[in-house]
Amino acid sequence: MKWLVLPSVVSTRAESIDPDLLCSRLSITTTPSMPYDMAYPGNHRASYHYPFVILHMPRNALAPVVEAIGSAEPPCVNALLSVTGSVLSGRSVGGAGPGAGTRMGSVIGTVLYQAAKWSLPIFSEAHPLKDNGLDILFSRHYFGTRQIGMDVTIPPYPGVPTPVWRIFIDALMQQACGADTAHPLTPDPTVRRTPDDLYAFLRR
Repeated sequence: MKWLVLPSVVSTRAESIDPDLLCSRLSITTTPSMPYDMAYPGNHRASYHYPFVILHMPRNALAPVVEAIGSAEPPCVNALLSVTGSVLSGRSVGGAGPGAGTRMGSVIGTVLYQAAKWSLPIFSEAHPLKDNGLDILFSRHYFGTRQIGMDVTIPPYPGVPTPVWRIFIDALMQQACGADTAHPLTPDPTVRRTPDDLYAFLRR
């Protein structure tokens, strides 16, 4: 597995990010159980019906993260998740300090930090941030944005054990159910299908 590696200067810059302030700008919520389709190798498709957890990362929350990454081009989603997760969890890569003081921040940070280490090819391209920031969607068989995602429990990459992924989802679900903010998936209730050529990325 190819792991995401960021320059050491990113860690230094990220140390100045306040994890509690960063956490306070994020919102997390759940949707009702809803249908979605996923594509798999060999032209196989599967339909599911599960709730989603949505982590909303507004532009003002990601601004210091983008500044820490310091790229001339918009950073990729992998880098955004890596730095955000490490700042919130207090783990290495960036912002290796105490991490966020809240349980929500610690849980979100740990999940993002672990997920960023997979360095998913679908998240490797530059990602210009729109005014509404970035939404990361989690479900039993989905991890991605509103535009593209994949079932990370399916080999060849990254092949996360299903029980581990369910622990991630359940932990996020508990935090979302305790939050009083809302950023629902509607009025666009259909998660776009994973494109047929998604797994071409996996062979790079």
